[in-house]
Amino acid sequence: MVSKTDLLQKTSEYMDYISEHKKNIQKAWDEIRNATIGISLLQRPAILDEMNWRIKNHDDSKFSEEEFVPYRQHFYPVDGEDVDPAAFDMAWRTHYRRNDHHWQYWVDEDGDFISSYSVDNKICAYLEMVCDWQAMSYVMGGNAVSYYESNKSSIQIEAYWREFLEEILSLLSEYLAVKSENAVV
Repeated sequence: MVSKTDLLQKTSEYMDYISEHKKNIQKAWDEIRNATIGISLLQRPAILDEMNWRIKNHDDSKFSEEEFVPYRQHFYPVDGEDVDPAAFDMAWRTHYRRNDHHWQYWVDEDGDFISSYSVDNKICAYLEMVCDWQAMSYVMGGNAVSYYESNKSSIQIEAYWREFLEEILSLLSEYLAVKSENAVV
């Protein structure tokens, strides 16, 4: 028997997690924006406006019927609750198919890269992906750069976009190093 009090508590904890993650996404975007301030490509109003919208709405799909309960059950389970592991797998698949800030979005069912896209949209998607990795690092440790280095063999990105991504990560790494040095002084 599932305790309704426990269910409400775990639901509240999961919602608090999402809220905190969204705050961390903003913090990460602030760092990435500062790290890339000298890159005119990324300072264009179209990019900045899109990124501000993306940051505000990051992961809102996690409140959808298809994602909310399976994610909550996976990360904030309630004792005695009947949980279907396949439901989380489906919710994760739904999440990355809806949200282009996951590299999996850009790989089709056959394992080929999606070739039709707006360049500005893809730039923003990859910037948001780095924000996501950086935001997760505030909770899990490390930073977006160390996450990428640890996982890059499994991250499928076309060569050109990998170079773009690695340049953003390099600029972020330099920024974080200077920020860290200034914090010590």
